[in-house]
Order: sequence, then structure tokens, then C-alpha cells
Amino acid sequence: MVKLDGKLWKAVIMMSIINIALSGVNVMFKKMLNQGVNCMVAATYRLAAGTLFLTPLAIFLERHNRPKLTGSILCSLFLSAPGKFLMDKFGAILLSN
Repeated sequence: MVKLDGKLWKAVIMMSIINIALSGVNVMFKKMLNQGVNCMVAATYRLAAGTLFLTPLAIFLERHNRPKLTGSILCSLFLSAPGKFLMDKFGAILLSN
């Protein structure tokens, strides 16, 4: 049997909040697609909204232990962005059918 201490409860609550938030985002995304928004436009809006929301949060929470922005980190960010865009686009195509 697993003992439920404070750290475990915190993790369970955070996972639940994140799942609820992601469900809301997917419902809004599906509603956008049902109203006739293009898949490319919807994926772009989704990425832009995520960036605008998470950037200030990350800057505030990681201000003391942020690593230096090196060339390898920039290269990783540059190479991972198209993958995220394609995942959103294919997800939009699947949701639109």
C-alpha cells in the first residue's frame, strides 16, 4: 500500500489541475475547428497563446536557477518547434473529422 504524504498529494493535485486545463484547451480547440477556422491558423494561435502565457511564468519561476542561453539550447529550441507545430496540425486534422 502506498502511503499518501504531503508531497504525493501535491503531485496528485497538480496532475489533476493540469489534466483539467488541457481538457479545456482541447474543447476550445475543437470548438474553433467546428466554427470553420483553418487548421494551420488554429495551430498557430494555440502555440502563440501558450508562448504568451508560459514565458512570463517561466521567467518568474526560473529566475534564480536559469541556465545560460547557449548555442546548443537555441539549436534544440529551433529544432523542436516544427515538431510541436506538426503535432498540433495533425491533432487538428484528427479533431476536425
